[in-house]
Amino acid sequence: MFLRLAVLLGGILAAAPVQAADGGPPELRLTWDAPDTCPSATEVEGQFDRLLGGPARVPSVKRVEATATVRRASSGTWTLRLDTAVDNVAGHRDLDGDSCWAVAAAAALVLALTIDPNAAARASLTPIGPPAPSLPAAPPPIAALPAAPSAAKPFRPFFRAFGGVAVALLPKPGAFLGLSAGVRRGWIDAELSALSSFETRAYAADRPGAGGYFRVLAFGTRGCGRATATASPIALRLCAGGEIERMTARGFGVELPGSGGATLVAALGAVVASRPLASWVEIALDLSGTVRPYHPAFVLTGVGKVFTVPSASAVVALGLNFTL
Repeated sequence: MFLRLAVLLGGILAAAPVQAADGGPPELRLTWDAPDTCPSATEVEGQFDRLLGGPARVPSVKRVEATATVRRASSGTWTLRLDTAVDNVAGHRDLDGDSCWAVAAAAALVLALTIDPNAAARASLTPIGPPAPSLPAAPPPIAALPAAPSAAKPFRPFFRAFGGVAVALLPKPGAFLGLSAGVRRGWIDAELSALSSFETRAYAADRPGAGGYFRVLAFGTRGCGRATATASPIALRLCAGGEIERMTARGFGVELPGSGGATLVAALGAVVASRPLASWVEIALDLSGTVRPYHPAFVLTGVGKVFTVPSASAVVALGLNFTL
């Protein structure tokens, strides 16, 4: 709700520190930590004061001490962590928005509401955004707050290119390449992926010089939830899902060697650590494990038994995630 209200808040203009009209201690003591492109603490305090009715109002006996930290997330959105103490009662909020101005305006509204729950209904609001240069006059205020649709962060599509090593899936550790695509909304990801391994060779246990070449093609889906704070430089995600694997083998070392294939279903879990390189790209390390109830043995015509698919395997992948 606060983000939709923030979209309609006035441009945060410069104002004096928020002092009580009777000369006592200020109603708001704000510690502000934000990039230089964001509004200043003085501008946020000015918006707070206007939301409460301006200098002519009767001052409140309440006092707010607040610490606000603003950061830009790897997805391009902005986050604000707000810790408050109202008459020694602690509180906390995490605010998200499409711009630094939006989260700053939302913070001013939250702080004003701690003093007066009717502040939003009484506020005279102007369009949100950074101050425009050399304006001849301020735009007229909007007399009342219009109804807004329910707040919802947009879905952000992304795709991922990755490569790595699969352990205990093929007869020996095998390299693979893959692609995935998905959508991200806030702290949640959902994606579809496909990977293909390079061929791995294995020899038959009872036929010297004969064996088979194995490879796997897998299609999977998973959902991930972020397990670290949005402002953290390294994002940690925990994922769960499943995949369908198609393993094929072709024999060698004998006359007219046989071939074979099997389709397997596996459950998977993963831990993904990523670090942004820019607002639209991040590098990610993916550690995942799979468990499959069906693990057949490959017995190739003319070659014999070559390999039994294990019930569990692991994958280590390094990739680049591109957010659109």
